[in-house]
Amino acid sequence: MRGNAGVRWLSTKLASTGNNIANGTVTGQTVTSSSYSFWLPRFSLVVEPADSGYRFRHALVREAVLGRMPPHDTARAHREVAERLAELGAPPVRVAHHYLAAGLPSRAVPFVLRAVETAKRNGSWEALNDVDAMPDGLIAALATDERARLHFEGFAPSTRRMILYWIKSAQRAETRARRIAETVRLAADNRPPRL
Repeated sequence: MRGNAGVRWLSTKLASTGNNIANGTVTGQTVTSSSYSFWLPRFSLVVEPADSGYRFRHALVREAVLGRMPPHDTARAHREVAERLAELGAPPVRVAHHYLAAGLPSRAVPFVLRAVETAKRNGSWEALNDVDAMPDGLIAALATDERARLHFEGFAPSTRRMILYWIKSAQRAETRARRIAETVRLAADNRPPRL
């Protein structure tokens, strides 16, 4: 898929000549003119065929295309994608997602169970068990900035969880410290980090 985005300058001048009419009689001519100009956003997109149909790299494009499809066609498309992904050995969670979107939960169950088994094996099944517990470094950093602490506590619970997971998932202590510092800096302005 290829595309580009940009802006284009649009400038137009208009002139219109017409008759003045009073009591059904033409009393003369009027000339009116105006002009307008502005920047016009421009976006072009090329969707190219892929081995398995068409591929959309951006979710907004994909959703725009799917949003115009009738529900029965969307369900059929999700079912076909799930079947193809299963044939290709794609991660079971992706296959399950498409079967569920197709309205076929019974076909999704085996893939969901395989995804759970995989998550238990690689540790991601328990990765969020203690996500709500604040790391010591974040507690200490927020204690030094009252405004950041108040804003952080005011974030939606889901936003706090994402931030806490992002901090805790750091592999190195330096990365964790950098993420804590960024969280506090942005929270002082009532902004969560862009994850």
